[in-house]
Amino acid sequence: MSRLKTVALALGFVGVSMACKLLAWGGLSFLSEKSVVRSTVAGVAALGLVVTMTVLAQRRRPSMHGRDLILLPSLGLMSARVAIGGLLGGILIFTVVFALVMATGGIAVRWRPVGLLDLAGTLVAVLVATVLNAAWEEYTFRGWAFSACAKALGPHATAIGLGTTFGLAHLFNPNWTVAAIASVALAGFFLSYSMLASRNILVPIGLHVGWNFTQSLLTSARFWDLTRHANPWRSGGEWGLEGSAAGIAITAFGAAIALAAFLVPSRRVRLGHTPDAGSLDADAAASPPVSYGAAEEGGGGTRAGSDPVSSDPRSRTSSGHPVTARVHTSAPTSRHSG
Repeated sequence: MSRLKTVALALGFVGVSMACKLLAWGGLSFLSEKSVVRSTVAGVAALGLVVTMTVLAQRRRPSMHGRDLILLPSLGLMSARVAIGGLLGGILIFTVVFALVMATGGIAVRWRPVGLLDLAGTLVAVLVATVLNAAWEEYTFRGWAFSACAKALGPHATAIGLGTTFGLAHLFNPNWTVAAIASVALAGFFLSYSMLASRNILVPIGLHVGWNFTQSLLTSARFWDLTRHANPWRSGGEWGLEGSAAGIAITAFGAAIALAAFLVPSRRVRLGHTPDAGSLDADAAASPPVSYGAAEEGGGGTRAGSDPVSSDPRSRTSSGHPVTARVHTSAPTSRHSG
């Protein structure tokens, strides 16, 4: 299949997914923009569609799928460890951004007393909405479209192209600025290279959830009275802390770390002159063998609903790679998303 046709199909995949989310979000316009119910319902609809599209695309166009990128990981201890690793990475990175903005006077917060039951209920509701919307964004921008483009165009063109598209998609969000969109595009590069380095979509999902949930926990008006500095370079303005100078710098640093994590095994392959230097399959060949998913759990075959290529030795080999990571998001396209 030609590269042009691959790009057209990939952009069509992204476009249909985004249209579904926007329609679901718009159909609930009687609820406020900050409504957790609205975000959750729209997230369920959009995530359900994009996962269904992913399954169908892998079955009907198997030759387009990059075989060493795991999009439908099996349930199990290894998958949980991969997701938690990404989650902790996202929490850490946003905490650093928050601390830097606080230290430079970009934001001041004062706790708003909330009853224990109300606090617990709000946290659970926000977490569910965050997981749904972050997973939707990752399946849209780091899922099948990403895998097909990585195989046809190469990893770097895909990471840069879809990372930029990820940033531009946030023009649908209110209060955007050039700095904010640039920051989200950097987040797109960070998440893309995290996907390439780990070869498992659970890593960017975990990073995205960790970043967004921590952002809600530390900056939400539900829990805090916020005072922002008038200079958006210090506070991020109405967009949020990711639009600040500290947010942009830390995001760029995370992208550089993820890029390095991807390039190290690639360099080992090139130096060893093993298969297709620089290709994703070559990277898989350079990794030490580890068990993954159903195999680790004691099953010989692939579980129902698991990635059809998880039984491929290269897929098992690559699934467990740790990666330093980062993230974002909210409705209609969840932030850093956003």
